[in-house]
Amino acid sequence: MRVIAIDPGLSRLGYAVGEKPNKLLEAGTFYAQKDKIQQIVAFIQSLINKYTPQCVVIEDYRIYNTSIKKKHTTPEVIGVIKTLCISNGIEYELTYHNEWKAKFNRIYFCIHDRLDESWKNALQKGSEHSRDAVMMLLPYVVSLYHWNGG
Repeated sequence: MRVIAIDPGLSRLGYAVGEKPNKLLEAGTFYAQKDKIQQIVAFIQSLINKYTPQCVVIEDYRIYNTSIKKKHTTPEVIGVIKTLCISNGIEYELTYHNEWKAKFNRIYFCIHDRLDESWKNALQKGSEHSRDAVMMLLPYVVSLYHWNGG
């Protein structure tokens, strides 16, 4: 199973792509400039075309305080991602910060010594958005029962 995890944002969008069992295929941050929604559509569609995921996990925006500047644009980005999933026949799941953080913490401390360098680098380097996407992804693609050396 292949999964894309997304930390949505209009200017900075964190993403991570992984595959069962235990593979991190790509992670990073997409920075949108002009015509941000169109750029995000093109970027997400390119990830879908490249990796053909079975599921997309999206951090839900409702964790944010409405007084935080520009957080009102996050629902637009989530809507775009959901629309792309639907039009491509891909399942999607919304997850709250506390929910994915708890899943990550449960699994990470059991397997952190067995993660290969790609996981360790992705969790230590890059933007906060890309690290969040990697943390969201990890519980979906890492199996404690079928460990393949990384």
